[in-house]
Amino acid sequence: DSCVITVKAKSTPAEVLKLVPTSITNLTGGSATAYASYNGTRKVETYDVTTADVMKNKQGDVDVIQMKKTSGTLTVKNISTKKVRIVGITTYNNTQGKYLPSISYNGTTKSFNDTEASAIFGAKVDTGHVSGSYAIYSFVVEVEFTTTTAADLQIKCGSGGAFYMSEVVFY
Repeated sequence: DSCVITVKAKSTPAEVLKLVPTSITNLTGGSATAYASYNGTRKVETYDVTTADVMKNKQGDVDVIQMKKTSGTLTVKNISTKKVRIVGITTYNNTQGKYLPSISYNGTTKSFNDTEASAIFGAKVDTGHVSGSYAIYSFVVEVEFTTTTAADLQIKCGSGGAFYMSEVVFY
């Protein structure tokens, strides 16, 4: 008797767009540490990316996209995506959903409850970097969508505090 076994590699969907701190450009030439200098729309690859109360900054020596508590929004206009993956950066031991952003796309909004947040933050990894005397950790937030119809996708900062990201990838 013979048997044929087929092994298929786990596939990762194709990357549609990747945002990193250098994607968030200072639009006014004003202070690099003022949210207002970054407010507005810029072209990243073929997409319009609009920010309000979002800026490029640093946590220790790690470049980050920083969102202001409660009011920070990052919107990618007219994107067709199946999944968004955010690599967050923190120096704290957060466990509450209010410390994570909400993600809105195609008429649905994903917010995180405390149980989900505890699992996300519980899987954080020490980056080996420090900010002052605090270790810097990274963690991953992923949201998959049931529809990929082109629409605006918005990431909005939660009410717990500023939110820091080292990258945002759309698949």
